[in-house]
Amino acid sequence: MNFYQRIISAISLAVIGLTIAVIRVCFEPPYSDLFITECIAIVLAELVAGTTFVLICRKRDSMLPYSLAVTWIPIIYMLFSLVMIFPAVLGMQLKYFILLHAAGLTFAAIAYGIFVLGEHNIREQEQKDPVQLENKKNFYQQMRKIANEIPDIFPDQLQLWKTSEKLAENLLFCACSRPGLENADRELECDLIELQNAVSSADEAKCERLLKRLQKNYLAREEQAKSLP
Repeated sequence: MNFYQRIISAISLAVIGLTIAVIRVCFEPPYSDLFITECIAIVLAELVAGTTFVLICRKRDSMLPYSLAVTWIPIIYMLFSLVMIFPAVLGMQLKYFILLHAAGLTFAAIAYGIFVLGEHNIREQEQKDPVQLENKKNFYQQMRKIANEIPDIFPDQLQLWKTSEKLAENLLFCACSRPGLENADRELECDLIELQNAVSSADEAKCERLLKRLQKNYLAREEQAKSLP
């Protein structure tokens, strides 16, 4: 438990303790069933609110903006529990009073469950994104390395410089890898390996041919990516 969680836990326990103290000091027994039910509901609402804020303090920064929205659930549930004091004072039948509290708690649980599902989907996407971006990153890094080497190996071939720079820029913004692009990814990877070997061996004709093939395969991959769901 981190520092913020300890502080919020202490505040929550203090609020719950104060509520119980007010009940014991300001109200004399015997307590009616409506009174006991309402007191339990208020303490439960305070406990839910405190637990929610404690759990939020352990969220990752990427999840925090979404998770903050869940704070409205315990706040609204707390207000609902306090508003239920009025029907209790008016003498509502106990069975209907309990039913209303059960309905309020159920709606709060459903709303919280929806937020939990949203957090789960965000975590799943965060796990997938690095995999999808890895090939894209590797393509760009390999092409960037080749584009940096070409001017030194072919100092008089301005067209090769321009073509390699253009390809590096294209691969920086190419589509992310995903199911359906496996073959296209392999073709780009093979092209880049061959191109690197051609540059290393200073084979100008082969470099020019491979750059054209790489450009063609890149464009074909982008078109294929657009057609995928």
